[in-house]
Amino acid sequence: MDQNVSKAKTTPTQRFIRSDGVLYIILALGALAFEWVRPVPSFASGPLAVVVVNPWQSLIHLAFGIVWIYCAKSERMAQTACLLVGVACALLTVLGFLNLAGSLGISGPAAPDNFLHLCTAILAFYYATAGAADTSTPTLLEASEQHLPVWPQS
Repeated sequence: MDQNVSKAKTTPTQRFIRSDGVLYIILALGALAFEWVRPVPSFASGPLAVVVVNPWQSLIHLAFGIVWIYCAKSERMAQTACLLVGVACALLTVLGFLNLAGSLGISGPAAPDNFLHLCTAILAFYYATAGAADTSTPTLLEASEQHLPVWPQS
């Protein structure tokens, strides 16, 4: 096998949505498994003591994760996905803070879901805009292959 075949570079946006997509899938599957092993599924419980999830939310998170991993194929798709998810999470955050998202399973203005959606929106907007252009820092794999220092030298 030819050792000189160059690998396509992935951008920070692609790496972000791929890793976040994997995280969403793992958490959604864990939450679904938690609900399925209970004798009677409860819509007000979850695998984490702080975050309240229900099966519908878990299915939505699973779909987001799958879409994000798929969109990591190209930079344009990754940026578009980040922008759309940023808008959706920002809208969910505002609705949650205004206590208008009870039907979606968000229990009130102080619900941890609001802060998680806010963090996701901020990161998604960052990687859809300014973070998309930040390719100056190599990944750990790129640094090890090129024998570069992992941390920038000052």
